[in-house]
Amino acid sequence: MKTKIRKLSRHFHRLLGHFYFPLTIINLINIYLIIASICYLAIQPDRTKFYTGIILNFGVYGLARLLVVCCTAGLIVDEYKRLNIRLVERKAKWTADEWILLTEIVKMKKRFSVQIWSTYVLNYSTILVLVGIALNYIIILLQTENYGNAV
Repeated sequence: MKTKIRKLSRHFHRLLGHFYFPLTIINLINIYLIIASICYLAIQPDRTKFYTGIILNFGVYGLARLLVVCCTAGLIVDEYKRLNIRLVERKAKWTADEWILLTEIVKMKKRFSVQIWSTYVLNYSTILVLVGIALNYIIILLQTENYGNAV
């Protein structure tokens, strides 16, 4: 069982390696869409319904994509946790060797996290971090927007 999970983990990381760059670009584009749409809607003085609707849809689209990417990555870790729970519940009596094997399998959780270039992990908390970055940037842009008019 342990060798099968290790083999699965190696295949998972090889496959995930092909998606590091696209996942990073997708997250950057999503953050840009959120920031650009909110700043445009806050700064633009003449608001026609057509352009406002389109820009708002871009922002919602970026947020939805961000949620889908991060939640999908979180589902991988959740499935690994469910696998561990099923392994524990499957046997009533454990020998010492089986228990050691199970603890080693549980320790392999980090191998199934979606970690991009060893810099950041995609999971549910990443959503809050990226939205927080977007909100901080939006607040800074909106606060400095009227600075040029005051002088």
